[in-house]
Amino acid sequence: MNGKINQDTLITLKSGFENVLIPELAPIIEAGRQISRCLAFDLYRLSEERSTLLLHEIWKMREARETYALRPLKTEMASLVEGFLIQLLRSWDVERVG
Repeated sequence: MNGKINQDTLITLKSGFENVLIPELAPIIEAGRQISRCLAFDLYRLSEERSTLLLHEIWKMREARETYALRPLKTEMASLVEGFLIQLLRSWDVERVG
């Protein structure tokens, strides 16, 4: 995988709150895209479950992602969604297999 690291985070919100949170998350998402060695930082909404969001990150190297995880931006995002969650944030490192 050439040292790149992909991480997906599932954000499962109380129904209806996605319309409140998506505009609030927009500046955080844009700031994430500006971080050095960040190749992608995108927020998706599941078509079938409108209150479930997926944060997809691609980093040039694992160390870059780990450094970001300690940044205030990640803390700000977690704090923003915390009161609207119906389950804890779940994250996975994913790799392409085909």
